[in-house]
Amino acid sequence: MGHGSAILSTFTLTRVNVTAARTRLIPRNPTSTVIVGDAGGTMPDAIFNGWDGVLRILLIAPAAYVALILILRMSGKRTLAKLNAFDFIITIAIGSTLASVITSSTLSLVDGLAALALLVGMQFVVTSASVRWPWFNEAVKAEATLLVRKGELLPQAMRRQRITSDEIEAAIRQSGGRGVEDAEAVFLETDGSLAVTRAS
Repeated sequence: MGHGSAILSTFTLTRVNVTAARTRLIPRNPTSTVIVGDAGGTMPDAIFNGWDGVLRILLIAPAAYVALILILRMSGKRTLAKLNAFDFIITIAIGSTLASVITSSTLSLVDGLAALALLVGMQFVVTSASVRWPWFNEAVKAEATLLVRKGELLPQAMRRQRITSDEIEAAIRQSGGRGVEDAEAVFLETDGSLAVTRAS
C-alpha cells in the first residue's frame, strides 16, 4: 500500500512538472493586452489594442482620401457614373480598397494607392474602348430589357430577368403611377434599375 502511494505521488508530481514545462514553452505576445477572468481564464482585448493602430488610421486616412480625390479628378466624372454593371463593380471595389488601406495594418499606403489607380485605370480603358469600338461596348455591357409594353406585363422577359410583378408595380408607383395600366413601358436598365415611361 505504501509502495503504491509512492508511485502515485511520483506520477502526479511528474504530470505537474510536465504541465508547468508546457506552460513555460507557450509564447506570449508582450504587446497584447490580456484580461484575466474570475475563473482564471484569459481572453484577448478586442476593444483597444494600443495607440499605434489609432495613430496609423489618423495619418493614413486623410492621405488616402486626398489621393483618391486627385485620382478621380484626373480620371473624370465618368469613373463614378453607375451606368452599367461594370461601373457598379468598379465603384464598390474602389470603396472596399479605400477601406482596406485605412484599416488594414498589413497594407501600405503606396500599395493601396497603386490598387486604386489600377481600378480607375481599368475603368478608363474599358469606357474609352466602349466609345471607340461598338463591338466592345456590346461585349461588356448588357442591353435594357422591356418588361411592360402598353400597360401589359411581359411574363417571359420577367422570368428571364427574375423580376416580379410586385417590383415592377413598386417602380411604377415611385414614378407617380398607380398600377401597370399607367405605364407605357418599363425597362430593366443595364445598371439593374427599373425605368418607367408613363402612359400619356
